[in-house]
Amino acid sequence: MIQENIGNSDEKLAAYLKEVEKNAFICLGVRVKLHAEKVVNTVDMNFITTLVANSLEIPFNKIVNSAKGDMEVSAARHIAMFLIRKYIPGVTLAEIGRFFKRDHTTIMYAIDHIEGVVFVRDAIADKVLKCENKLVQLIANNHESQLH
Repeated sequence: MIQENIGNSDEKLAAYLKEVEKNAFICLGVRVKLHAEKVVNTVDMNFITTLVANSLEIPFNKIVNSAKGDMEVSAARHIAMFLIRKYIPGVTLAEIGRFFKRDHTTIMYAIDHIEGVVFVRDAIADKVLKCENKLVQLIANNHESQLH
């Protein structure tokens, strides 16, 4: 059914997915507006990295301080970098880099990598969705009381 509506176009698929994401809160019956200043006050790099660590059962220190080598830890780090960039308005690549003790080009690579795998159904995409769903739910629960 979705295939019939969007055809084979990557652009149409991307637009469709953005629309689904935009309306996700409405579909779930959660009335939430994510204002930048509210998100910054409640969600920071530490919070998102902790959420990823807990969701994927990888120690926080390994994600932040680990050297190259372990693919599971690297995937978790990349997911955290992606979610930080997406959910913390105004954060720069350099700031994320300092947090993870990495160069900003490494951050760019990680974000691009995760954006690429989200469209492909694989284990990393499932981990991204698992972490992002938890983050969105926590943000929604935190801000829901402020909207009533």
